[in-house]
Amino acid sequence: MLNLRLKKTAAVLLALMLLAGVPALPAVADGSALVGEVTVTHNQSVNLRSGGSTSFPIVGTASPGQLFQTTGQVAGGWYEILMADGSFAYISNTLVYYFPYQTPIPLGSQYTVPVYYRTTQGQTLRTVFAPLRAGQNIISADDSQVPGRCKNQRSSNPTGLFCPKIDREEHPCK
Repeated sequence: MLNLRLKKTAAVLLALMLLAGVPALPAVADGSALVGEVTVTHNQSVNLRSGGSTSFPIVGTASPGQLFQTTGQVAGGWYEILMADGSFAYISNTLVYYFPYQTPIPLGSQYTVPVYYRTTQGQTLRTVFAPLRAGQNIISADDSQVPGRCKNQRSSNPTGLFCPKIDREEHPCK
């Protein structure tokens, strides 16, 4: 009788916890899949380290609000994060907010995503499909896909702006 009552109580508590929205616990980092994202919540820049404690060397910094994909937590609670160059760094769990993915993304996965080239008014000029690997956050624009782009003007037009048909005096690619 006591055992049945204990099971019922445990079931009710579990149901209440699920309804209340208990935060998801991150997976243990094993370097094989991206399990979520962490966002820096500290109000100042924070150090990124080569291992999961302050005894490891600093390998970079992160700004407030910066987002990183993570493979999970290591011993001590630090998150293993994927850097833009494909390397890993570690950030303290006390400095970030963790958001889990519904389905982990295997590292090394590659996807194809649409890239839309549009005018400033929103008209689609062209759509191309670019390869994107897990953890990649930037797709470089292919200027050859955009008609009317200033040809051979990159050094004098580092912004990569479109060249509208306007007077030579006002031309941004001069």
